[in-house]
Amino acid sequence: MARRPYKRDEDIMKEVAIKLAGILNEQFGLVEEDEIYIEEDLYEVLSNCYDWDGYELTKELERTAYADGNSQMVEIMDSADCIAEDIVSKKQTEWFRQQNFLLPKCSVGNIVKFKWRDGNLYEGEVVRIDERGRAYVFCEEIGHVRQGVGNHATIINLEDLA
Repeated sequence: MARRPYKRDEDIMKEVAIKLAGILNEQFGLVEEDEIYIEEDLYEVLSNCYDWDGYELTKELERTAYADGNSQMVEIMDSADCIAEDIVSKKQTEWFRQQNFLLPKCSVGNIVKFKWRDGNLYEGEVVRIDERGRAYVFCEEIGHVRQGVGNHATIINLEDLA
């Protein structure tokens, strides 16, 4: 089974770098050859920075590519996470369509087991399955509520359900 696409995948980071370079070009009017270099520099910055905060990305771009950062650049770089989420969403939806028959069969209402962030195994009820192949699992034991204010479910990739 092919692996689920994630934000840190090389091809996704390259797409984010290309989109950011296009936005920077629109804003600052880079010449064509500069845009190619900035795409490479942006990919390196995205690869090197764990947190894609606009300020941190701009600082790293200043440090590694000798760019002149300013508040406009910080604002543009702040969109990296949103750009990546849009790309990942589309790629995961396509991945799910291709892999659906290989994933564990699961339906709304099934009781499933999943590993929570504390490392323990919990049981919960699947309340929704989205187009990206993720189950929304209700588990009262970890504090979910059925109605009102609070967390109503946690999102678990179908391939991670036990």
